[in-house]
Amino acid sequence: MVFPLTRRRMLHGVLPLPEPYAGKLACTVLRGLGDGNIPRLPDTEKAPPLNSVVMVPKNYYDMKIQRIYVDTSVIGGCFDSEFSIWSDGLMRDFRDGNFKPVISEIVAEEIGEAPVFVREKYAELIGLDAEYLEIDEESMNLFSKYDQREILTEKYRNDMLHISLATVAGVDIVTSWNFRHIVRFDKIRAFNSVNIENGYRQLEIYSPREVTTYGDD
Repeated sequence: MVFPLTRRRMLHGVLPLPEPYAGKLACTVLRGLGDGNIPRLPDTEKAPPLNSVVMVPKNYYDMKIQRIYVDTSVIGGCFDSEFSIWSDGLMRDFRDGNFKPVISEIVAEEIGEAPVFVREKYAELIGLDAEYLEIDEESMNLFSKYDQREILTEKYRNDMLHISLATVAGVDIVTSWNFRHIVRFDKIRAFNSVNIENGYRQLEIYSPREVTTYGDD
């Protein structure tokens, strides 16, 4: 049933109630319909009337800072004229606290062979309280699943390790400029198919352009 506009607005205001309603609603879902086919709260609590306004914090839905995995290409992108506007934008997001940077020992290994200015940008990222992921048995097991499925060849094992590390760590988003092996529709589907089969959630994979809050419009 479609509720009138005023009632729909109030339902959105009632569900994310501050204490004491929030805890009770988490345990007891709206129980059926009351008068006028309007969902009612549990009888143990009196809900605010539909013509009242329930105030929620402005940033109620944004309290969790998203953890963004950054592969080596994103860091190098800061020095590439084609990608710098968005790689720099993502770095600015990290500085401003919009996102939490996540890196790994694979990134550290690859950065070791990069020019000095790229290594300095990596050091800056570490200084922004970046989360550091290390290869462990679980991430290697998932990597083996990718390898068995032949998502990528052994030559590109590091790309699969980026994804397995990020998946096991439960990051919110992986960012990369690698459109051949990572940010590519068929590869994303293949990685996520294996993830789901092995009890992991789907991984969001995007370029920095799609993630940063800065850059061109």
